[in-house]
Amino acid sequence: MINENKELGENIDLSEDKLLGGKVIIFQPKKGYRVAMDSCLLAAAVPAKAGDSILDLGVGTGAVSLCIRARVPKTNIVGIDKNTGYLELAQKSVVKNGWENSIDLHFGDVCKPPRILEPASFDFVVANPPYFDEEAYFKSPNSGKSEAHANHGSRLSDWVKCAKQFLKPDGQFFVIFPSDREETLLSALKAEFNEIRLIRVFSSTEDTPIRLIAAAKVAPMAEAVVLEAGKLHIRDEKGDYTPLARSILWDGAGLSPKTQLAS
Repeated sequence: MINENKELGENIDLSEDKLLGGKVIIFQPKKGYRVAMDSCLLAAAVPAKAGDSILDLGVGTGAVSLCIRARVPKTNIVGIDKNTGYLELAQKSVVKNGWENSIDLHFGDVCKPPRILEPASFDFVVANPPYFDEEAYFKSPNSGKSEAHANHGSRLSDWVKCAKQFLKPDGQFFVIFPSDREETLLSALKAEFNEIRLIRVFSSTEDTPIRLIAAAKVAPMAEAVVLEAGKLHIRDEKGDYTPLARSILWDGAGLSPKTQLAS
């Protein structure tokens, strides 16, 4: 259901790339927003199993959905995005991988989701939201890249509210966000969820994390609780990829079961 005007342009120069050691083929612009490690890490954190339903908010070029599908074949994934140019690229990748029966893409955004989505119908919702405020963001001259990194007409709280709207009562929301904006992330999550687990992602053995992967759900408790679910180091002291990072980024492995919240 991609029926709005394209936002990437008719003659965009594309590359055909591989993720997860070739398990995923993805089309993306040669210039502008391109898939980063964040998408693969977020996909790895979702403890999906065969038969689960997953909603990908702001699906972009489809990296998160494609990586989840590569790891767990019999999942039902729906992706939404307000940029129809990226949606068409994502659909092109879905077809290239032969996963049309697993991934369904629709035009819409977190402030105005498509009517086809039913509330409280997904086991998991995932998001890699823009993380700069539009007013404070020095925009890229490439509109697609700028839109991928800055909030345009939506706030983080809108993404969190949308996620909660479409989760089943025992469902879980997974989101990746810059670690230096932890307070912003936790404030938005605590407004809608009361059990939150954090995985801190480090680029190496240094002390400062670069990303947070949060898993959130509504639990039978009075106040919000934030728990540490673990740490992930991308590289070791020698600068080589750690075994866990390599298993995720090349083999398509999942993260620790600790990210799955207790029922």
